[in-house]
Amino acid sequence: MTASTHIAFSAVCWFVSVASANTAPRIEHLAVAGFGSLLPDIDIPTSGIGRPFFPIARRINRLVGHRTLTHSLLGLLLFALLILPLYLLGYRGISLALLLGYASHILLDQVNVMGVDLFWPGRLRAVLFLNERYRIAVAGKGEYILLCAMIVVLLLLYPVASAGLKRSLHLVLGDIQSAVQDFRALDETNEVEVVVAATDALSGEKVSGVYDVIGAPSNTALLINHKERPRLLSEEDGAHLKPHRVWVRSKEARSVSVERIRMAGRTLWDLEGLLHGRRAYLFGELQAADPAFLGAHFAASPDRFATVRWGDGKLRLEYATLGELDAVRAAPIAEGEVLIKYLDGPPARAGGSGDAGSVMALTFRAASLDAVKVRVGDRVAKGDLLALRDDGSEIQSLMTDIRAEKEQGATNAQLSRLALQEVDAEIYKAREELERSEQETAHFQRAAAFFPKELKAARLAREKAQAKSQDLVLKRERMIHQVAATGLEHRRRLRHIEERLEQKRKEREVLAPVSGEIVGRWEVPQDQFIKVHLALRTGSNDRPAEERREGR
Repeated sequence: MTASTHIAFSAVCWFVSVASANTAPRIEHLAVAGFGSLLPDIDIPTSGIGRPFFPIARRINRLVGHRTLTHSLLGLLLFALLILPLYLLGYRGISLALLLGYASHILLDQVNVMGVDLFWPGRLRAVLFLNERYRIAVAGKGEYILLCAMIVVLLLLYPVASAGLKRSLHLVLGDIQSAVQDFRALDETNEVEVVVAATDALSGEKVSGVYDVIGAPSNTALLINHKERPRLLSEEDGAHLKPHRVWVRSKEARSVSVERIRMAGRTLWDLEGLLHGRRAYLFGELQAADPAFLGAHFAASPDRFATVRWGDGKLRLEYATLGELDAVRAAPIAEGEVLIKYLDGPPARAGGSGDAGSVMALTFRAASLDAVKVRVGDRVAKGDLLALRDDGSEIQSLMTDIRAEKEQGATNAQLSRLALQEVDAEIYKAREELERSEQETAHFQRAAAFFPKELKAARLAREKAQAKSQDLVLKRERMIHQVAATGLEHRRRLRHIEERLEQKRKEREVLAPVSGEIVGRWEVPQDQFIKVHLALRTGSNDRPAEERREGR
């Protein structure tokens, strides 16, 4: 075969191998394969490769002739050993392209009429077609037709080789699973975009276009940037977009790296120094030190594919950005870790010791913002005043309750005394009546024979007087017990209110429980007051206070 045909066939073989290996085609490797396809003809001094190396070509030709050693399996093995140092030195692509080109020459020459001595030094000629009618003469019409056919094949193979055989098949299939596989193969080294034809799962609207890919949460889902929002493209239930046809393609190159940060005792402010000006996504599950800090800003998310989800006292991040967490950057974290996926190079840790310290959450109510005496970045000592919880109205209310309780107690005592005086007067009258009844009974007793009826009436009157007197005495005893119980209950209520008053007086002032730095503060307006959240860090600081004040 002529040199042009050998070069074309080596290109076909090279494109097929590149597509099969799913590697990116490189023009220098294609050129090297073409050069390698000419090397077996170094046994002809007049060939394209023989003329530059004429002395070597003439000597080989005189020793072994044409299409013998250089066109045999032995020659292929010797050539492989010759270029082995290139492979070992790291030029693997070049060495393999040379070997592929060399082997393609031997294979193509077996289509010629004469074939090659493939098993040299054996004399058995190797041809691809036993019937000579199908063999091609050198520089004949058949070779010209073969060359044209290979050029057409090259034009068809080039896009397949550029994408890779696997990705080309995925392009034909256009399914989400194939797109996820291609994304994961490209994601570590390139920005990736997706060509989509889909349906909005909620509105039924047709969606088509090219969108940046954020990530792949599962083997059957892609998270894409659709209208500046992360949306899930998947056939799974609950996905935002249902794909009809989808395939991914690479954009500019990038360098991806990851870093894990333990967040126990930290706040999300600590990530600011690491992520400032960086392109990165956050992954992880964080346990809030005070769920109210996060629950005030995030409702429990029913969207299981949301990048930021809150529930069960935990904040779950998956392809989240720091911007999505702006409102809760000062929230103290009890436990958990964050994995940061940088899209623009290796991690660059911010200044500082990196010691997380310990973050304490303080929550209270205040009547106004003026009641809060500290701001983010302030350092405080143990016992320093941080804020006044309210305007003192509750304390005033408790003092009013105490005065009212004392007045009520005094009124009840006065009424009890008056009631006892009335009972005492009734007892005195009952005793006088009893004494008269006893005198009458004694009088009629002495003349019982003459006054039997009067004696009986006197005795009955005496019994009634005794019963009345006893009832009044019992009534007085009950009243005394009731007054004592009422007084005891009054003193208990008064003591309870006084204790609450003392507690409220102590609680009104919010004092720093330890020395440290205020790393977070925000307020949540409510009906008649403001709910204030403070985060106090007791350890060292990863981010300068001045920066935190500016970013507040």
